Amino acid sequence: MPSGAGARAEAGWVTDESPLGRALVGAARGEVIEVVAPAGVRRYEVVDFRAA
Repeated sequence: MPSGAGARAEAGWVTDESPLGRALVGAARGEVIEVVAPAGVRRYEVVDFRAA
């Protein structure tokens, strides 16, 4: 999928331009990342990933 095409975390994909995508760039498996969202800071653990 091309960069900037959108973000659909519930469908299993995000872009590097979304807040979640930017936080994931450079993250490794097992790492906990923080994302600033309208509802506040959210924490996610990276379990697995793959390139589109």
